[in-house]
Amino acid sequence: MKSILDSKLFPVALIIAALGAFLLLTPSLFTQKTEEPDLVAQAAEADKVFVKQLESQLAAIVKSITGKAPVSVTVTLESGTQYVYHSDSSASSSPSQSSSQNKLVTVSSSSGEQQPILIRQILPQIMGAVIVCDGINASSFEYKITEAVKTALGIPSSRIFVTFS
Repeated sequence: MKSILDSKLFPVALIIAALGAFLLLTPSLFTQKTEEPDLVAQAAEADKVFVKQLESQLAAIVKSITGKAPVSVTVTLESGTQYVYHSDSSASSSPSQSSSQNKLVTVSSSSGEQQPILIRQILPQIMGAVIVCDGINASSFEYKITEAVKTALGIPSSRIFVTFS
């Protein structure tokens, strides 16, 4: 009986086996990739936009107090935006143990993707603000600016720093 190694089909079988192994090891080359959005990056970008809007609104408020003097405003966040999604929870218990399970509820979008149901979006918590007023040297504005920023942001005056240059 002839050995498979002596057969004329051996090189063909070897090529087919190598091709099969290649196809098994590299499926990503032949499948279409769907780009899923990076939700963490999107949330971070949304927080940056939120901060920039706050800073420009505060700058406008401070400019109206100081008489249009150049103003620089920096707002810092204590936490980012939080999203609360709808979930179904089920609990089971037995005499020896109990367990609960939460399952995210999703709906199909028009493109066929499953998307979670957003119940609530909690805006970022503000840590503090720094306001620098250029071109004026009047600390008489400090109280008014601090009170305006404190009211606008809902933070205590101990988290607001106003300076003049």
